[in-house]
Amino acid sequence: MFEKELKPVFEKATECGLNLWDTAAVYGDGTSERILGNFVKDVCQKSVILSTKFTPQIAGSSPDAMQEMINGSKECLHTDVIDVYWIHNPMDVEKWALTGRYNEENPFPEGTGRGEAYNPHLKELTALIDELKMIGTRFDASPAQVATAWAIAKGTLPIIGVTKVHQVEEAAKAAQIELTADEISRLEKLGGENGSKEKRDQLRNF
Repeated sequence: MFEKELKPVFEKATECGLNLWDTAAVYGDGTSERILGNFVKDVCQKSVILSTKFTPQIAGSSPDAMQEMINGSKECLHTDVIDVYWIHNPMDVEKWALTGRYNEENPFPEGTGRGEAYNPHLKELTALIDELKMIGTRFDASPAQVATAWAIAKGTLPIIGVTKVHQVEEAAKAAQIELTADEISRLEKLGGENGSKEKRDQLRNF
């Protein structure tokens, strides 16, 4: 996507108080970092949290390869400080199983890590997805928004991919959802029954 198309996304996120920006040197061969850097250089550094990644697959052979990559990221992002720096898992860009988009009739693409891990278990995941949908009716929210709300309720800070203004608005709405203790318990019970943790562990082996 072009920078001019993404600027409204950045501006809407700022308006909604969403200030954690995650990128990586590998995204778009550095284009993602450069575009984000052009946005954040015009705002107060303390008003944003910058997260980027060391991607071993594109690193050089130098003993200082990680330092070299973070220096390049700092230059692209127009910053002296990277708030969060982590080792990149290439599976991060795959679609997530609990969006409600995938089911037995519409499985994950064959030959992908997610397909290998989740396709054999989509039938068991149906009950969990149905519960997400049912809870979502109380908030007029999608399964993905309810899943995001659950993650926030557990004290985590989810990273959500956005390229359009409406996706920012959906993320902001998910952050306002307050699940009851019973709803959280039901989701965790169903997650345990379909072996979601084991499937996440399986993905780490791909």
